[in-house]
Amino acid sequence: CRFLTRRCSFQHIFSEVEFAAMQLGLAFLVLGLTFGAARAFELTGEGGQDLREYLIEPRSLDLGGMMPPSKTSSITRPATYSLLISVASDWNSFFGELGEATRNTWVRSLLSLKEGFHVLFAVGDCHGNVPGLYHVHGVDLVCLNSTDTYPPQDKIFKLWQYLYKHEVNNFKWFAKIDMDTYVNSFQLKKLITALSPFESKNQYVGRPFRGRVEEAAKLGLFGRSYCSGLGYVMSRPALIDAGPHFQYCREHVVSDHSDTEMGRCMHAYAHIECRGVIPTHKIRPIFASRSGSDVLPMKLQGGRIRVSFPSTPTEYDFRAALVHPLKKAEEFYLFHKQCIKRLRPIQQPLRTSGIPPEHARLYQQAAAELKASCVNNPLRQVAQYGMKMNPCVPPIALEQAHLPESVYVLPSPEAWGLLSTEDPFERVVALKAILARASIRPYSASSGSTSPHLDALREQIQQAREKGQRRLFVLYDTAVLHCNFKALLFQLLSNPLCSSHLYTATSGGVLLLNAVTQLEDGDDSNNFDPTGVLPQANGNMCVDPGTENLSPAGFVLHSGAYDDVLDFIANLSKPENSDKTFNNVFGLLADAGYPVRISSMPLVSFRPRLLLQTDSVVVAGSDQVTSTLTSQYCLSSHAQIAWEMEHDSN
Repeated sequence: CRFLTRRCSFQHIFSEVEFAAMQLGLAFLVLGLTFGAARAFELTGEGGQDLREYLIEPRSLDLGGMMPPSKTSSITRPATYSLLISVASDWNSFFGELGEATRNTWVRSLLSLKEGFHVLFAVGDCHGNVPGLYHVHGVDLVCLNSTDTYPPQDKIFKLWQYLYKHEVNNFKWFAKIDMDTYVNSFQLKKLITALSPFESKNQYVGRPFRGRVEEAAKLGLFGRSYCSGLGYVMSRPALIDAGPHFQYCREHVVSDHSDTEMGRCMHAYAHIECRGVIPTHKIRPIFASRSGSDVLPMKLQGGRIRVSFPSTPTEYDFRAALVHPLKKAEEFYLFHKQCIKRLRPIQQPLRTSGIPPEHARLYQQAAAELKASCVNNPLRQVAQYGMKMNPCVPPIALEQAHLPESVYVLPSPEAWGLLSTEDPFERVVALKAILARASIRPYSASSGSTSPHLDALREQIQQAREKGQRRLFVLYDTAVLHCNFKALLFQLLSNPLCSSHLYTATSGGVLLLNAVTQLEDGDDSNNFDPTGVLPQANGNMCVDPGTENLSPAGFVLHSGAYDDVLDFIANLSKPENSDKTFNNVFGLLADAGYPVRISSMPLVSFRPRLLLQTDSVVVAGSDQVTSTLTSQYCLSSHAQIAWEMEHDSN
């Protein structure tokens, strides 16, 4: 078949005459492949790879004798697919870490959309392999029999010749991007949808530039713009008009830049200039990098941009359909994770003094982008850096809020909170009774190791991940539930500001149930309100964390955060993390941009010892404390007696 053998047959691409001629040509080709294949193996050389087993079809770029497609017939015949993205690469990048990262991130996400989008990688140097189309590493790769040297005018024009000859009637839109360009699948879908009303006209869309002043005369663009090579989109009519002339354009370049030469060709033969995307940040070139509070300008090496992609991108980066450049595999993986999970990390403020005059404009632009951005945890942002930022709009829930069907009751991480006279079995029985009344099945998890809390938690998260469980509800066995726990929990889960992220496919974080700040000496009693009510922010049922070391009575964890929590647990045993506890993970999730919310509703209270110790700090008189407890929280009779006994002894 043509391009993924499963997609169509040769008859869909070529006329009956062309197909018969191709069959005859293949008969002669077989005679040459015996020698040619062996020769290919010999020519691969160091770092090369024999691709014979992956060959779909040898394809020539020779346009001689080929009748150009008729624009009228091509337009009246509907294209089968929406968009073909061609990724200009080189042999080492495609088979190296960058190529692997590209295939494992945005390529996989784009193809999963099922929107008629397809991806084709293109390399110039075949390393001794037959020029043609291959299917390798799960993607399509065309070898153009060109060079991979920079600037890549020859390779880019041969790529477009290939698209004109073999793909022009199969897609409505054609995009060319660089290997170090990240494609945000969902934003690209929006972009193509916005362009769809213009698909029957000549369109050449991207990031417009006008070239260097000193080159203006020889470029002959007369003030018209070309599209930056990081990524641009062309309609099928434009490809039909310009396609027959690509070889001439390739043979008559006047500059060292492939993007300017493509712009010259489109202007001369399709009679169009680059049209900017509105808003312009749909295609996002990175001209500076942020390092702490500094903004560092890009560097040019051999005509190529050298810049580090930020680990805490702004909203401008997330809104873009195309982002360039990402030079390292780890940058692809991190940014892809942030896009897919809708992470909005907290931002470090930029310096306001000591700025070199030549960098003042870069700082102004970076500051404007920060001001227009948002974070998922604005209180955490202020607590960490003293800089206010807009809160992001909560994600839209994909399902109705509902009570969890089950909860895992885990050993508490702080055994010191228990009363000496308290019976653990009796306490857990009371906890399970309240859960059963709320129609929530409790499951106990325990471990015989020295870290029962971490071991049990790790096991439950791993099981939830393997089962594809979207949420994991955890309560510690020292929790004391409100008598009206079921109604309060449903009210909390129905609040979009607190819990909509828990009902998304990938954009969730964690909801903490009545967490308090744990002090350095491990005593959080003085921060505890005996009614279980934390100070509400603007009347909301929840707030995001302002501190790092939070001690919750329980939590609801979204599957999007499973891996990060498991990684944190695994790293806790390292010597450099000896001063950390599991509760540190919630602040780190907030810093990374996961939505972290703390319930300010009194649905869960804390250990009896803390309730007792709070008496002398918050409430004057034991009668008031006892009244508060017995009126709102359902303690077992055994635990209640134990509490009263210890209270009386003091």
